[in-house]
Amino acid sequence: MSVAAQIRARTGLDRNPMRRRTDRVEAWTSLVLTVFLVILTPAAAWYAGHLTDQAGVRIEQSQRLARYPVVAQLLKPASYQRAKAKDGPMVFAAAAIWTAPDRTRHSGLVRARPGASAGTRQTVWTDTHGRIIGEPQSHSTTLSEAALAALLTVTVLGCAGAGIRALIRYRLDRQRLEQWRQEWEAIEPVWRELR
Repeated sequence: MSVAAQIRARTGLDRNPMRRRTDRVEAWTSLVLTVFLVILTPAAAWYAGHLTDQAGVRIEQSQRLARYPVVAQLLKPASYQRAKAKDGPMVFAAAAIWTAPDRTRHSGLVRARPGASAGTRQTVWTDTHGRIIGEPQSHSTTLSEAALAALLTVTVLGCAGAGIRALIRYRLDRQRLEQWRQEWEAIEPVWRELR
């Protein structure tokens, strides 16, 4: 038996007269679904990653235009305390002063490195009015999000394909059981008489 014939036999795509119609439907459905996923999945993953990357680059650019690095001077040593709201996360922070891009002076709590002492200077990110905000999104974050979008697309399409195949197999198995029941009802009286 040739390799091609062996593959057809194992996948159920041969002309074996013992195969039922439902077996052939299942084999062809599996083949079509597999080919569809093999072609669709890489293209969809690339597209999802590409769209996410483009959106991330736009975010990077807009944040770079609206966020400014300024030097803040710590007034007290850094300590472990709540950030902003009383139920916010615990972070190392210290009271500090800084000058905003619009030349106004500001003071308040800023995140600080553990062990930073009073007088330490560190970069913080602010808006034009001196309010502390996060630093602009990095390109590595954009790339990570694009890779995650591509991976998520592959996962979703794989799960969808497996779910579709399971649903089709479930329906075909119900048909097979019904065929077996009907065949048994037809043969059972004859079998009883032969006993």
